[in-house]
Amino acid sequence: MKLLITNTDALINPRTGEFYDGILDTLNNFNNDEDRGIVVISMHRAKLSRIPKEFNPLLVKATARKGRDLINYIDTKLGIEAKDCIVLGTKIDDVILAANNKLMLIRADYTKFLSPSNRIFTSNYGILGIRDANHLNLVLSKIKEIKNPWYFKLDVDEITTIYSLTNANTFSRQNDAKRLANAFKSLLKEGELRHFDAFVLYFMISAYVNFEEFKEIDYFGVYPSSSGKIDEDLEKFLTKFRESLGKKQYGQILIRTKAVAKRHLDRNSNHFQTIKDQVQSIVVNPKLDLVGRCVCIIDDFTTYGTSCETVRFLLQKVGVRKIIFISMGKFGVNYFKVVRNPFDNSYYTTYVQGEFNGKADSNFVYSLIDLL
Repeated sequence: MKLLITNTDALINPRTGEFYDGILDTLNNFNNDEDRGIVVISMHRAKLSRIPKEFNPLLVKATARKGRDLINYIDTKLGIEAKDCIVLGTKIDDVILAANNKLMLIRADYTKFLSPSNRIFTSNYGILGIRDANHLNLVLSKIKEIKNPWYFKLDVDEITTIYSLTNANTFSRQNDAKRLANAFKSLLKEGELRHFDAFVLYFMISAYVNFEEFKEIDYFGVYPSSSGKIDEDLEKFLTKFRESLGKKQYGQILIRTKAVAKRHLDRNSNHFQTIKDQVQSIVVNPKLDLVGRCVCIIDDFTTYGTSCETVRFLLQKVGVRKIIFISMGKFGVNYFKVVRNPFDNSYYTTYVQGEFNGKADSNFVYSLIDLL
């Protein structure tokens, strides 16, 4: 079940005393689905009393927004866990509520005219801003559609898991699938920002499917490019992800010490040598204490798993407890894992098969690209 937590400020325009245009119909449509519901909160009982009878939320509670008591109350009374809750926020208190409880936050930008200087708007908190009732209806409907989003997953070893969000292949695919892959490439490789909100939303919903695992992440980082520069768009993805889990930023985890040639590999390439070259040009930030920590690294695309294997070697060497590697797209079906030969302690790579999920190419992202 998905539960929307919101407040009277996101529902009623104080200048007119009426619901914002279309909001009542949108929320009733969401609330009438047996798998979804709404909680309305406010510190002011007078505001709650203005909610009309035809709007029938699961729970109306006069409470402060910031603490954990509300989420514990919802869990106890309704049996709904934090990972299934979404906050539609209008004030910095909603940001704090979401951060303290690791909830997905969407921002009611249609209320911005009332308090444009509030930090929820000036800092663009939340995974995206909602423009109007139609936009909210679209986002809420799409949130329900995605249940098993990750295109590729592989448990590389006991402490390392790689996830790939989308299928980056375009050969022999339908036009819509090619369109999705090309739009994502244009965002990550060329800085084309038209679809940024769509992919952030897709990424965040996907992340919350793995909420129990991802909430344990202590440190977040971006895999450095061949030149050593950090991809700004990936950094934006990472920031939204980190903030939604209520985690702080501690600096870059991986630092490229020298530029390397861009990788142009095929199945017959010397994958171990390529990984070795990567390892020798990257160091783990010595200012960070990663011993016993769960670390997440994000990269744009993966083909054979070179960057993940590099991360696995570097981070295991400094004693991390868990590694979560996320690539935004996966080319091909291959992953080459570095293995030590027990007889002579030499290293080699071996092919391993991950799990594939075709649902990553559903209409979910296409319609978001069209409408966000």
